[in-house]
Order: sequence, then structure tokens, then C-alpha cells
Amino acid sequence: MEHHTSSDYEPEVEADDEDGDEATVGTITQTSYSIPPFLGTVYVGSGSSRKVFAPGPIGNNVDMLQHKVKGLAQQMFDRANTEYSTLKR
Repeated sequence: MEHHTSSDYEPEVEADDEDGDEATVGTITQTSYSIPPFLGTVYVGSGSSRKVFAPGPIGNNVDMLQHKVKGLAQQMFDRANTEYSTLKR
């Protein structure tokens, strides 16, 4: 399994205003992610088409997991930027 650092997953940032965003951007995107092995049961889909994967480490779903993490990181980043610009007013 390849090891990725958080820098592989930094969301691209476009600052609307130039006053002071740089410091915040740096501190938010440099967070390193530590993902423990997942040992729960994974349900994919819903209803009768739902597939159940046996408990165990996710091997072949790493891409899906990384996509999920990237999406969540982007959401957190967007929310932090929104809160920052709200506080700044």
C-alpha cells in the first residue's frame, strides 16, 4: 500500500480577498491524517441491493476511502474558511 502524506490531498484554494487568508490556509491544509485500520462491517448501497462486506481491514477499497477522506477534508476546509470570513467581518 502506498503511503500518502496530507500534502497529496490539499484542496486547491482560491482566496476571494487578499488580506490575511494566507496564514489560515497554511495552518488548515497542513494537518496530517492518521487513519487507523477499519475493522467494522461496511454496508454499501441501500435496500435489497445492499452488499455486506465481512469485517476486516479494507484492502481493495482504499481508493474509495481516500476519495471519502478527501471529500470530508474539503468540507472541513470550506467550513473553516466560511467561519473565518464570518469572524473577520
